[in-house]
Amino acid sequence: MIKSIFKIFISLLSIFLVFIIAFYFYGSSGNLQDSDYITTGREYAYKASTDTFSIMTYNVGYLSGMSNNKPVKTGLDFFQENQTGLIEFINESNADIIAFQEIDYHSARSFYANQIDSVRLKTSLNNIANAVNWDKKYVPFPYWPISRHFGEILSGQSIASKFPVKSNEAVVLSKRDDVAFYYNSFYLDRLLQISSIQINNRLLYIMNVHLEAFNETTREKQALQVLSIYNELADEFPVILLGDFNVNADNTNEETIRHILKGKSISRAISDEVYQANKNAFYTYSSEKPSRKIDYIFYSKDRINLINATVLSTAGQVSDHLPVLMFFTF
Repeated sequence: MIKSIFKIFISLLSIFLVFIIAFYFYGSSGNLQDSDYITTGREYAYKASTDTFSIMTYNVGYLSGMSNNKPVKTGLDFFQENQTGLIEFINESNADIIAFQEIDYHSARSFYANQIDSVRLKTSLNNIANAVNWDKKYVPFPYWPISRHFGEILSGQSIASKFPVKSNEAVVLSKRDDVAFYYNSFYLDRLLQISSIQINNRLLYIMNVHLEAFNETTREKQALQVLSIYNELADEFPVILLGDFNVNADNTNEETIRHILKGKSISRAISDEVYQANKNAFYTYSSEKPSRKIDYIFYSKDRINLINATVLSTAGQVSDHLPVLMFFTF
């Protein structure tokens, strides 16, 4: 009797292990080839009638509002309303260029909407550059309940512009080394997206980042990688570095932002003096109750003149972040 029970247990355990192994290889695999991770759309010509331009960074959190990464049930209507809200906000802001983070291209969690395609079709930002950083057939997060799993994911970072995109590439940044291998197998890649934009007769390089959120040491390593590439570009071109850096501006112990500020002729769009004078006006997270600044714009001040910069609370809660907008001239 005991031997029979033991054999049944071993058989069930074997089946379970086979299932786990099969799920690991299936779920952590992607749908695209590596060559499809970096894409640009058709070039649409646009000539500005002014010498003043605007650029925005916006982590849209796949338009999940304050439910981002939480096991909260949201329906198709919720995402469609947020998509409509995003389009209305973009058209009202009239930004020339927007760098997005956490934007979905074909994900179960956002009902398989191509969120950047909606931007391209319904705003004046017709020139698109995409960089996929999360391509998985099944992501088992949030962990519980199972019905709230993300499932299939195709997501990334995009730059949408009135001006033509001349080049687009991405650098995969350092991964966490403090977690198990299977964690990184299902986790997104932290990317530096690098795109060049033709603004009239000038070439502007935009570096769009989404740094590590949960580990300070990894984030600092990533900042050094970004800094190295920034310095190479800033030797020759005007450069704007922006995105979700995932580090609180009030965190004086972390080196991430201090690393970035070592860049060649680099400056903050929202200076520390301006920020300290009125912090509440410049918090970017969360959109519901802003209490931290984790989204930034930096620029090469020897080639770019800052006019002003602000955080736009008018974006509402289509995302859990608020966008940062900068006006500049060459």
